[in-house]
Amino acid sequence: MITIRYITYLRPICNISKFKAALQVAGTSRPIHLKLISTSVLNNCTWRRSFYSTTADKGNQFKMANSDQVPEGILLGIGNPLLDITISADQSFLDKYGLQSNDAIIATEKHTALFEEMVADFKPIYLAGGATQNSIRVAQWLLQKPKATSFIGGVGNDQFHEILLKTVEEVDLGAAEHFTANFLSQPDIWQLVEKAQIFYIGGFIVPVSSKAVIHAAKHAAENNKIVVMNLHAKFLCEKFADPDLNLMQYVDVLFGNGDEAKAFGSCSGFNTSDIKEIALKAQALPKLNEKRKRMIVFTQGKEPTILAQDGQITEFPIVPVKKDLIKDTNGCGDAFVGGFLSQLAKNKPLDVCMECGFYASKVVQVLIGKDKGRHGLVNFIIKERNWCYVEGLNCEYKLEEEFEGQPLLKKTEKPLLVTSEVRLVDPADNEPTDIEWKYTEDGKKVRVSVRSGRILPLPAAADDYYDDFTQISSYKDGDKDTNKEELQRVTFEPSLKSFEEDIFNQMGIKEDRKPGKTYWY
Repeated sequence: MITIRYITYLRPICNISKFKAALQVAGTSRPIHLKLISTSVLNNCTWRRSFYSTTADKGNQFKMANSDQVPEGILLGIGNPLLDITISADQSFLDKYGLQSNDAIIATEKHTALFEEMVADFKPIYLAGGATQNSIRVAQWLLQKPKATSFIGGVGNDQFHEILLKTVEEVDLGAAEHFTANFLSQPDIWQLVEKAQIFYIGGFIVPVSSKAVIHAAKHAAENNKIVVMNLHAKFLCEKFADPDLNLMQYVDVLFGNGDEAKAFGSCSGFNTSDIKEIALKAQALPKLNEKRKRMIVFTQGKEPTILAQDGQITEFPIVPVKKDLIKDTNGCGDAFVGGFLSQLAKNKPLDVCMECGFYASKVVQVLIGKDKGRHGLVNFIIKERNWCYVEGLNCEYKLEEEFEGQPLLKKTEKPLLVTSEVRLVDPADNEPTDIEWKYTEDGKKVRVSVRSGRILPLPAAADDYYDDFTQISSYKDGDKDTNKEELQRVTFEPSLKSFEEDIFNQMGIKEDRKPGKTYWY
């Protein structure tokens, strides 16, 4: 069982006639899925979350509801829009086109028929892809405000372009099809730039549209707006370190992983491979907009995420996940960035932004009643009754007696049965799922989606209860309670003695008689 991803993207320029393709095969023991990614606009807002998550959980601080205060178009993404096409196949399909598991290649002419076969002979599933696009989808999903985010990128004139243009109508995202400096300056497009307060610019678009990127970044810096950029790949780091482009002078927030951080440090001449030192030196680089302090965020897989700001390093620990539970790491870092951006758009504190980047699993879908199909956050559970309260859903409204001539409207949230009336939402596809319990390599018990294998970590509040539902943080020992030390004290040492002999020894009675042999038949 193998997973294959086909990634195609077009250079976002006016005359698009050629494209580059990369074929990536991932996984060794899963059903084969082939993903064709072609340049196009946004799809829907499915959150593809990271497989590493903090145990910290602020719950309502980054809740999805009540986002009316977020203005339309506050977050603008600039990058290469891609289209994923997923199919199920077998090993013979790989062999037919000379593909290997866990490999990435540049597509050649012999792979041309592969794309046609995928669409003609299989039942493809279309999803939006691309690093920048993934992050914007995550942010839009969390913000829950129509067209709170916008996206600008380049698309190709092919069949997949039409598919993605069609899917964009199904979601609450604004999108533009092309991306050049001239196109960016057009009045209907420039109004997206002027409306945005946060710019998220992907590293992949820098080599092909650097002038347009700088044009947008300069506007942001001059108007005290936030510029967020992502290194995205090691080979792109030289662009960020290029003194002629001088991109870093515009950057307020920079994302990257550990390998990208080291590559950036090498290209910038930092003379160190220590990620913390690289983060501090990158944070201290000159800025055009000195009103905002730069922050650097470097993820490190299962190691703590590094945040550098004000010359200080903060580490955010995570919970590692067992390798055999990970089915797909595509988009993990993108989901982290999207969570961060959603809270940045709400002007939340930095720690909340970071935690939302790791945020995973208090989201459920209601299965019954007038709110059937809607998603919400579980904010209270009564374990003894198998009840849960979903914030803002399953509510009843009742007119009470008048007060000073005005009727009073009473709102009451009704509980839902955990066993049958709600389901946890799988962040892989934003659909309800059953779960099963498994253990990480560190012995931590985790919830896993039966359908996709994604990890749905428990909220931190779950760790504050004993098995008998006693809350650890509020429990205090009484005078008659047996304390932990007394409970764990060893008062008996087993030995090869009979019950009578053991009592004799404790009471100091000396027994001269020898027991006879006993036979059992």
